[in-house]
This record gives sequence, structure tokens and C-alpha cells, in this order.
Amino acid sequence: CNRVLSVAEKSGLIIKHNDPRLVIDACPGQPGCSSGEVHAMDDAETLAKQLDLSGTPITPGLIHVSGCAKGCARRLASPVTLVGNGGLYDFILNGTTEARPSKTGIASTDLASRVQNTLRDLTHNDTQGAAKSG
Repeated sequence: CNRVLSVAEKSGLIIKHNDPRLVIDACPGQPGCSSGEVHAMDDAETLAKQLDLSGTPITPGLIHVSGCAKGCARRLASPVTLVGNGGLYDFILNGTTEARPSKTGIASTDLASRVQNTLRDLTHNDTQGAAKSG
């Protein structure tokens, strides 16, 4: 069993319940999709490696990385939606790819810090809301 898990992990498969990739829905983006305006899958993989999700529930669909405004990987709203637009990303909070972005023109290298800060704020607000209602 350990050998199988080791081979699976070395192959890039998800084998841990707290793998950050579990919170991200991503489309292929460029070059896999002719509509892709960014390398969504690669950027999602990089983002997952850079995120610190301690204190954040591992919830599928928490982050949606879309190569274009079509949003093929996820039709439902996500707390964080990143939409490829002209080689950069638009940032949408609590919406789908069709929602109005709160920030545009974000380079892939700046995604992790923006997403991390947003998740921290969302987690903090959820904690504050639970404390007030409790």
C-alpha cells in the first residue's frame, strides 16, 4: 500500500486529504483550449503550491481558475474566481466568470498573494460571524 501511494504521489496524483489542489477548479487554458487567454492549469498548479491553507477548510470549488470568461471548469459561483483576460487575470469575489471583477490585470506571479489575503479575510469574517451568532 505504501509503495502504491509513493508511486501515485511521485506521479502527481492527489493522495492527501489536505492537498491544496482539492480547492481549485481549473480549465486547461492555453494551449489546450483555443479560447484560453492564460495558462490556467499551470497557473492553478503553481497557485496550489504557494497557498497556505492552514485554518482554511478544504472545500472543493473554493477557487476557480478559468482560462477565459466562458468558465467551462465551473458554472457555479466560487468565493474566488480568476478569469484569464489578455494574458492576465481578472479577480472576482463570490461570483462566476460572468460577474464584474473587483480587480483586473493581475499577473500570474501575483495570484498567490492576492488569493492568500482574500482567503485570510474570508476565514476571518466567517470566524467573526460565527462568534457573533454563538
